Amino acid sequence: MCGKNMLVAQNEMIVAVVKRIAGTLAAFQEKPLAEVHCAPEMHLVSLDLFTTLLGSEIYGESIVKQCITADHVTALLKPYLLQNPQESTAAQAGQWVHVVTAALGLLVDLTDKITGVRESLSGLFESPAGFVQVPGLCQPVLNVQVPNGWRNSGAGRRRSVERSIDEITRKLEQSFEVSKDKQATSAQLKETRGQVKSLESHIRKLEATNDALEVKAKRLKVVLKSLEVLQQDNKSQSEMLTMLQRHSDSMKQKNDSEKNSLQDANSLLQRDKSNLEHELQALESQCQKNESALQAKTALVEKLRSQLDKHRQMQEMIRSISAPTYDTSDE
Repeated sequence: MCGKNMLVAQNEMIVAVVKRIAGTLAAFQEKPLAEVHCAPEMHLVSLDLFTTLLGSEIYGESIVKQCITADHVTALLKPYLLQNPQESTAAQAGQWVHVVTAALGLLVDLTDKITGVRESLSGLFESPAGFVQVPGLCQPVLNVQVPNGWRNSGAGRRRSVERSIDEITRKLEQSFEVSKDKQATSAQLKETRGQVKSLESHIRKLEATNDALEVKAKRLKVVLKSLEVLQQDNKSQSEMLTMLQRHSDSMKQKNDSEKNSLQDANSLLQRDKSNLEHELQALESQCQKNESALQAKTALVEKLRSQLDKHRQMQEMIRSISAPTYDTSDE
């Protein structure tokens, strides 16, 4: 089924969707700015829908003109034109500009369509049917020569308008019957073009996303390399710490063994010291005893020496006394 037939078949559903979106946009006018959130992707989809419908000739135009007004589009611009641009990032600002540009383009299209319809209706009642031009409804193929009297006559003007309306109706019926296949092909081409445009837009977004992802991938590679270097450093430091821990454990064991040996040697020295102290005390007591004995013996020797001296003196006296007696007896 072609795009136009789809619009005709699904007219009620499409009108309900567009009215739902229009109601959401109208609610923006009543809400304060703090409660209105920027949703660029959703708003761009809505604007693309309105633009596509507006470009699908009378079928989509009638839906847009029935449901959407310029106030709805300006309400959509509210969160983007009143926000402080300094509070947004570069990516957000780019999306905002895209939304504002699309909305302004839709406003221009709406204004052109409405202005064209008003001019055609004005010309319908002010000029002959040969000069009536209604975009999207019929082609300006009529070239009826109206008498000058009809231009100044209300009845003639009314009859001219009636004939013009009948002619327009007949041309529309013929146009719809004869060029149905052509319109279907044109609608399919327009639908395909719209799909191609959406695909191109999607591809551009994907390319931008891909570029951003490539930049992030390069940054992640740099971070990964730095992490690998840090991991190698941590591994070498861990091995060094393990070696130091082993050396510390061996030194601790060695110190413990040396400490135990020193404690054993110290205990032996303490024991020898205590033994030597006992021996020293014994020797000191023995020395004291020997000194006292020596003093006693020295006193005894002195006493014996004095006695010996006295004995010698007595012997000498005895000898001196007995010496002459021996001499007389000898004679």
